[in-house]
Amino acid sequence: MDSLSSLSIFVATPKQVEQIKRQGAEQWARGMTNEQYFRRLELVGQGEGTRNSSISVWVLGSRDNPESLDFVCSCKTIRREGAIVVGANDPAVDDVLCYSVGGVLTPPHHRGRGYARHMLRLIHWVLAPDSHLPSSFPVEWGAPPSRNITLGDAAFSYLWSDVGTVFYRKCGTTTTTFDGWVPAEGLSTVWRVNEYLTVARRFSKSLWTWLDEHGVTELWKADTLGIKEDLKCTALSNEKTLCAVYPHGGVAEMPHRRAQVLWQELSPRPFHWGIISPGVNILSPQGDPQKLPKDCCFASWTLELRTDRPKTLSITRLRCSKEQFVSLISVLIEYAESLSVDEVHVWNLSSESREYVSQVGLGGKTYEREVDVPCFKVYGLDNTDEAIWMFNEKYPWS
Repeated sequence: MDSLSSLSIFVATPKQVEQIKRQGAEQWARGMTNEQYFRRLELVGQGEGTRNSSISVWVLGSRDNPESLDFVCSCKTIRREGAIVVGANDPAVDDVLCYSVGGVLTPPHHRGRGYARHMLRLIHWVLAPDSHLPSSFPVEWGAPPSRNITLGDAAFSYLWSDVGTVFYRKCGTTTTTFDGWVPAEGLSTVWRVNEYLTVARRFSKSLWTWLDEHGVTELWKADTLGIKEDLKCTALSNEKTLCAVYPHGGVAEMPHRRAQVLWQELSPRPFHWGIISPGVNILSPQGDPQKLPKDCCFASWTLELRTDRPKTLSITRLRCSKEQFVSLISVLIEYAESLSVDEVHVWNLSSESREYVSQVGLGGKTYEREVDVPCFKVYGLDNTDEAIWMFNEKYPWS
């Protein structure tokens, strides 16, 4: 095992990126062919959310040979726009930069040696501002990693864990601190279409406006304005630090593009990717996104059609009263049935909505996920357990 001081993280070279893609296909191409997996990477790379140098691919490798293809671990970070607000009598919502962390992969012959943990500990040192890091870099880790001038500006970072809630917490900024990513709520509610279809047809008569891909893109822009206002209102009655990822700028598009390689093969090809309360104008008369009415309800979704799991309509962003959710979920169950989709999923549905739809026989099944567990870290806060990840839904998943 190489000593940790002999290793550091580096921005991957083009040849290393190609190696990472091949390794990723071996690890994550389940439910699709290798050709489909590589095509998915192309589609994601064409999206707004990964353009303009927002994505960085990292390797943990030897300081003496950082361009070697025998790196011991890799991951990626994607820069996003978000917000932070501290509870107060007159809270101010600060627009900030945040980063998603994902694609953590250790080649099989390097596993079991703590490389993934060390790489993630070093990631803090390239993302966070100096003022939010310990005053000295751990001596046993050697010299601190070089930081690109475009980094070092993260207010918080976030990821989804497939290895429980403890590992990422231990990926802290030093050898002795467990100040890594802390778990947030990770509930899923699932409706089996064939089980709930009959009941859904009783409540699906309400009118909704259906949105195509352009429509949901404009919706996410307008939703960003609403998120800012909702954060401020919540902060008035909550003393904790609140953070959120904005859905615009290609963020909410990412889960859609990740799944596109499979849903684009459907015939006929799906056209609708969102619904919104009827009569609501997403755009102002001048053609700009505008804040939506408080009583406006909407949802956006993608279709996940891997062959190794049930076909799923996955709600990525939801804003809806408990009363209107009965109609909304009924409409989506019917729509899923028209596409021969097996299930409808949503992350972190409010307890009020879960209870309300249960009363009419549309309760679904709610459980705590063991994979895709959301975790986050707020830089500059002594204890991220004292923060809340707001709008913790699937739209920023990457």
